[in-house]
Amino acid sequence: MPSVLRAEESTPVDTLKGKDGNLYIISKGANGEVTGIQVARKDAKGALMKKGDLIPYLKDAAQQPGGKTASRVFDVVEVMPSFPGGDVAMMDFVMKNMKYPVDAEKKKVQGRVLVQFVVAKDGMLKDIRVARSVYPSLDEEALRVVKSMPKWIPGKQNGKPVNVKYMMPFTFKLN
Repeated sequence: MPSVLRAEESTPVDTLKGKDGNLYIISKGANGEVTGIQVARKDAKGALMKKGDLIPYLKDAAQQPGGKTASRVFDVVEVMPSFPGGDVAMMDFVMKNMKYPVDAEKKKVQGRVLVQFVVAKDGMLKDIRVARSVYPSLDEEALRVVKSMPKWIPGKQNGKPVNVKYMMPFTFKLN
């Protein structure tokens, strides 16, 4: 089992902005190897809300506690999963498939539903759930659209496909 990293053993050296809007702070040890990743969460105005704990970065997934990699779900990987055809194809798919629920339209309900799911190492979407709810019929519609998506291109760590958690926003807005 890997040991917990102390602050003096790693130094923040790089930051990356994720598709989810969070900052990912990459830390390296004295020997120059990546030792950990920290997630810095921001609020809607872009202000830093919380800096997460240092997550040890292990080059080989077999180094994970218990050595079990088949069911491990990563938050961040070297190559993030993607919709076939990229972001433009994903937006096109959502626009063609998403329908504004009649009851929400009548009540003039608007908002942004966040759907969380796992892109499995075979590209299938699993563990699909609403992470931030707005209104029941809007939530159901966002879930329906995600469940109807084709297989994704899986994320990769060390050149191998892995399970990766993904968060997708669905904005429902009336004209």
